[in-house]
Amino acid sequence: MIRPVRKRTDTSQFRSFFDQTELEPSVINGSLVRGARGLLGWSVETLARRADVGTATILRIEHAGNNL
Repeated sequence: MIRPVRKRTDTSQFRSFFDQTELEPSVINGSLVRGARGLLGWSVETLARRADVGTATILRIEHAGNNL
């Protein structure tokens, strides 16, 4: 049985785009933690329990704001 040969798509334009794009590391700060917690409707206690950390840790992160 002879299989048909698939035509390859030229991906060089994508490669050059990704080669030129620098990916910034994701930064999570206290404001984002507090906002995400609010969107989820979670209390500090709930987030602490789900993250397996103390409530003081969550509060410290949230109060640090953008200065983590």
